[in-house]
Amino acid sequence: VEDDGITILDFKTDRVTEATVESAAEKHRMQVEIYAKALSRIFNKKIKAKYLYFFSCDYLYEVQ
Repeated sequence: VEDDGITILDFKTDRVTEATVESAAEKHRMQVEIYAKALSRIFNKKIKAKYLYFFSCDYLYEVQ
């Protein structure tokens, strides 16, 4: 949480590859959106960015 908004970073342990990371990210999209809605309300700030980080393939995916 920063003065200009919130960045969400959710760490995932799913076993994925770079080829399957998008489909894995889609499975988690709703969860990240719920986090964004809740944090925005709690802190009364905008969401700057939402990310999923997949440990298994060292991949940072931006949720649009």
